[in-house]
Amino acid sequence: AEFEEFFGHLLEDHESGFVEAIHRMISRGLSIESIYLDLLVPSAVRMGQRWVDDCSDFVAVTVAVGRLQALLRQYSADFCAEAARPPAGRRILLAQPDDETHMFGLSVVAEFFRRDGWDVVGGVAGTGIDPVQRVRSEWFDVAGISVGSELKLTWLRDRIEAMRQYSHNPDLVVMVGGPLFSADPSRVQWVGADLTSDAGSAPAAADRILSDRARAKSSRPPTAGSDPLR
Repeated sequence: AEFEEFFGHLLEDHESGFVEAIHRMISRGLSIESIYLDLLVPSAVRMGQRWVDDCSDFVAVTVAVGRLQALLRQYSADFCAEAARPPAGRRILLAQPDDETHMFGLSVVAEFFRRDGWDVVGGVAGTGIDPVQRVRSEWFDVAGISVGSELKLTWLRDRIEAMRQYSHNPDLVVMVGGPLFSADPSRVQWVGADLTSDAGSAPAAADRILSDRARAKSSRPPTAGSDPLR
């Protein structure tokens, strides 16, 4: 019921309704994480569906998603303070195609990585980034790319192949996101990525695969002729 109330206010011409609705939820103890995952993300998904179903025009969708982005920025500091985790010492690049229209999900993913202490490049500004050039010139532990259309899957596969070939970090972990991979996880392997995950679980999933690779690397026997103490 609260979600329906909030979403109804989101479609109104004035902003007071949805702002007051969020304030009421926070005042009764609802966490910012729950606001993000149970309110803002589903609202963005529904706005996208309204566009597909021709229930809302481009202007209405743009205004509504802009309001969601503003709320994301407004509560970013409070969201990070909820966990207050120390710096992870890890770096992630978040990008998407330049003509991608579904941008909100990547912004939410960026918030969760920042809260876990990651250095995040991209995210809300993920468009305009050439992921191949960035991983070639800078060190990243993880690269995450989001696409919203099946038409972009070949583009994504080509980019991932090039990233693995030219990455400054030869052990780069590649994550992919978007409803395409939630609906069909087999696409993760097809595009050549390592994993997919929802926003809330993404930092832990990335950390897990990095830790597993580090343990596997440390347990390998030294190659012939190498100094085991080096």
